[in-house]
Amino acid sequence: MVFTLSGLLLLPFLFWFDFSWLGSMKGVTVSLHLGILTIAVAYYLFVKGLKFVPSSQPLPLLWRSLGVFLVGERLSGVSWIGIGLLLFGIIVLTLNTNQRGIKKAER
Repeated sequence: MVFTLSGLLLLPFLFWFDFSWLGSMKGVTVSLHLGILTIAVAYYLFVKGLKFVPSSQPLPLLWRSLGVFLVGERLSGVSWIGIGLLLFGIIVLTLNTNQRGIKKAER
């Protein structure tokens, strides 16, 4: 349902952008790579991995934090390590994006 709704919301962009690049062999190769390798395989592995994770585990960071600080939920050490790794990843991505923005602005 999510992918269908996303596709319908993106449908108007078909009329605004030039897609003539899809007519070349390079364009077909790029679109197949993006469609098969980066999306289909990634989601296949994601769904396979979800079979091994209990439904209570993959809660977003905000929900888990609210449970700890507002409700008084107790987390295991592994959960705290996971939260720390998520925060570290968010910080790394944020710093990397800011550095790219600064470098582009200097050019």
